[in-house]
Amino acid sequence: MALKKEVQQLLESEKDPDVLAAIHNLLVQSEKHQAQKEKMISRALRAEQDILSGHTYTLDEFKKASDELISRWK
Repeated sequence: MALKKEVQQLLESEKDPDVLAAIHNLLVQSEKHQAQKEKMISRALRAEQDILSGHTYTLDEFKKASDELISRWK
């Protein structure tokens, strides 16, 4: 918590808008990365569960499904 207080004090005393904008961008990007990481972990866990449950496609089934999907886009 000492580090957090020190950072807060530094932010309070900072006057340069460019420095503040850079810090803001850094913190916002960090939040976005955390959200993306959580989504990826959730999807990986769901995929593992599907595999364990036998919800998989053979290569031929995948090719057929993807060909059908692509044909709908044309």
